Amino acid sequence: MNKKFKIAIINSVYRYGSTGRICFELNEFLQKSGFETRVFFGRKMKVKQTEKNVTNFSLPFSVPIHALSSRILDNSGFCSFFSTKKLVKMLSKFKPDLIISHNLHGYYLDIKILLKWIANSETKSIFVFHDCWNFTGHCAHFANKKCEKWKTQCYRCPCKNEYPSSVLFDNSKRNYLLKKSLFSKIKDGVIVTPSIWMSNLVKESFFKKNDIRVINNGIDTKIFHKTNIYFEDNKQFSDKKIILCVASVFNEKKGLNDILSLGKLISDDFQIIIVGKINPNIPLIDSIYHIDRLNSPEELAMLYSSAFVFFNPTYDDNYPTVNLEALCCGCPVISYKTGGSCEMIDQRFAVEKGDYIGAFEMMQKMANGELNYSFQDDILFSKQVMLTNYLNLIKELLCIKK
Repeated sequence: MNKKFKIAIINSVYRYGSTGRICFELNEFLQKSGFETRVFFGRKMKVKQTEKNVTNFSLPFSVPIHALSSRILDNSGFCSFFSTKKLVKMLSKFKPDLIISHNLHGYYLDIKILLKWIANSETKSIFVFHDCWNFTGHCAHFANKKCEKWKTQCYRCPCKNEYPSSVLFDNSKRNYLLKKSLFSKIKDGVIVTPSIWMSNLVKESFFKKNDIRVINNGIDTKIFHKTNIYFEDNKQFSDKKIILCVASVFNEKKGLNDILSLGKLISDDFQIIIVGKINPNIPLIDSIYHIDRLNSPEELAMLYSSAFVFFNPTYDDNYPTVNLEALCCGCPVISYKTGGSCEMIDQRFAVEKGDYIGAFEMMQKMANGELNYSFQDDILFSKQVMLTNYLNLIKELLCIKK
């Protein structure tokens, strides 16, 4: 490249959680590929002194005030006025050739200000949809409620009490119309989705005329691979077949109730291990062992490697990386037919939502040698593939020869 193109990356978080990790990896990869990058985020971590191109632009108390306002007025994504003004001022100074926006929700941004700035600039744009928030009047996920209002006009949102929850007002109709109007003014905005499932939803929304691409999420296969090192906590269950369940937070949407029911069903040959936060008031029986958090991804890779099967009973998801991590560690995955959760697994091991009994019957057949799991090539799940796909799209939009 003769010219050093400038790319801005926007997300709610950086280096934290799945989207923050993707932004971190994308930032590093694009710099190594010859681009000048700036990352702008609004929540969580402080920036390391060595990360001079990464900025937390949120003003003090902006996020809690936005969250409180959203709880009352149902205006998530339409608050944080001064923080967003600060952001667009920095964008104007940086003058990016391309903006890659990830989660625009998260109580840190006023999308009216940002999207109007993008529409009035000559900056090309990529919007990565990690959930459904961009094309609904309120919610990030609606599949569990079987709602289809988002296809034509949101109103009286059935997910009002779910993230980003509002305890008083329902402004889903206003929010929907605002989003539709704001996004429609951005010329040639490209939509990226991590799953085919999400791509199909976007094609039914008011983004149907946009250029929609699928770029699957990827993981670090140098960390997540089959290992013979045994995780310390597992040694007490060395004589059992481990059913592993992993999530950052376990609740009803993540299938916690089904895991508890499964714990009452399994025989003594099996042991369930849950990794992730759960309500401390929920009683656990002996067949369920809980680990609140692990110290490193390497420890998680050890757990995957020693598990008999990974069970993902999620009721709302896009393209869960935990499935990828398990598969790359040689652990078979059984998942509910949720979103894009089954796109990467052996399709014979996809079960209907709530069918934990059917899932356990599969586990028993696997244990008896009646059913074998078919694994895909790990390279398909590599973050290098994901980053290369983003790079190819960026070069296409900026008319750079590959």
